[in-house]
Formats: sequence, structure tokens, C-alpha cells
Amino acid sequence: MFKAKMLTILGVFFLFFIIKVYADTIYLKNGNSLEGLVSKEEKDNVEVNVGNGAVVLKANEIERIDRSTPQEVVEIKKSWEINKGQSEKTKAQDRAEKERASEKWNAMVKEEISRGEERRDIDANTKIVQAASDKKGHLFVNAVVNEDVHASLIVDTGCPVVLLTASMGRKLGIDLENISDVYEVMVLDGKHKVRGVLLKSVKLGDLEEKNIRAEVLLEDSQEIKHGLKDGLLGMSFLKRFDVTLDQKKMKLFFKPHP
Repeated sequence: MFKAKMLTILGVFFLFFIIKVYADTIYLKNGNSLEGLVSKEEKDNVEVNVGNGAVVLKANEIERIDRSTPQEVVEIKKSWEINKGQSEKTKAQDRAEKERASEKWNAMVKEEISRGEERRDIDANTKIVQAASDKKGHLFVNAVVNEDVHASLIVDTGCPVVLLTASMGRKLGIDLENISDVYEVMVLDGKHKVRGVLLKSVKLGDLEEKNIRAEVLLEDSQEIKHGLKDGLLGMSFLKRFDVTLDQKKMKLFFKPHP
């Protein structure tokens, strides 16, 4: 009796997954076809809902339309809503994971810098720069770029160069449209297009360095606008010094390499 019931349950489960729900199929005169739900029909155009948007086809390009049943229409719309919910949930999880990874990384950076505090040897060549920390634990400094443009930069030893937002690039008068040297980098919420530039100077308080390699984002996403301030102070600047942090006083000590 137990085996018979189990087989019945498995049979229902299997059938549930192999039953296919058919959408409207629009066959075009050029041999192509499209599946979705016809949402609007007019004399010249036919609008087809494909789940994540709509496609408008010219009526004279359509050979025929095989339509789904009313029950299939209901099931298809349900599946679209489920997929949409899962997709939004996945995106939210990805954003949360990237934010946690970013916070963890910046915490590690701060800890790594602060470890050098005890062996710090301050001399006449050491420059002291006031730093600050935001609610997310990011360490940032106020800088002057190319002699007259003020910027708030997050100190990031994981970034190979100084990275500037698109809005900061425009303040500096950098061309972000008529360019050919464009490539992609990974920043916060994914891949972003940048162009390489050579900054005339970057100044932190009394510390100034010239000819700094940098990258400028071509566009700023919402996450970039909220997460990067004006950019990242990366290793194209930091590698020129031994850098340590007095975490209590939030001061960075820049000592030139011997």
C-alpha cells in the first residue's frame, strides 16, 4: 500500500513538470517566429508581450498567429510574475553580497594600515594627512586634483590606479565622449567603461605628487554615485609611499620610500 501511494505521488510530481504551457506563436513571412502573448492588435501593428517587455510587429509582416488557450494565458502570466520576482530577489542578493564584500575589504585595508602604527618612524620627510571615516567604514581624504579641483577620495589599496567618477572627470574638463581608448573595469555593481588619463597633480594637504596615472568612469550608476564619493585613491598614488594610519586621531602618515 505504501509503495502504491508513493508511485502515485511521484507520477503526479513528474506530470507537473512535463506539462508544457504554450504561448501565442507569431509566424513571420520571413520564416522567423516569436512567442509571447498578443496584447494589442491594430490595423497596421500587433503588440506582443514577451514577459520582460513588449515587441511591436507590422501586421503585413505576419504570416499567421497560433493562439494559446485562456487557461494557458493565465499560467504564462503566473510564470512571468514568478520569474520577475526571482530575478529581482537575485539582483537584491547580489547587491547585498557586493556591499558586504566591499565593507569587509575596506575593514581589512584599515586594519592592514593600522598595523604599521607601532613601527612608524616619523621624520622631516613624512607628510601627515587628515583622514575621516564614513558610516560604512570607508577611509577617505580631501584632495585637490590638477591644482584647483577639490575631491573626496576613498583610500583603497585594492585599486591599482586613482579612479575618478564621471562627474569628477567632467569637473576636470576630461573628454568622456569623443574618445577611442575605452576599456572596462570591475567597480562595485559590475563592469563599467573607463578611459585612461594622466593627472597633472594630486595634492593631499602639504603632500603633492605629479603625473599620476588614473582612470575616469564614462558614466556614474546610482550605486557609484552613493558609494564612491568622487573616486578612489588607488595604488598609482599610494605605492609611492610607506603609508600608516593613526586610527585614534584619523591621520595618515606618508613616508617616501628610501
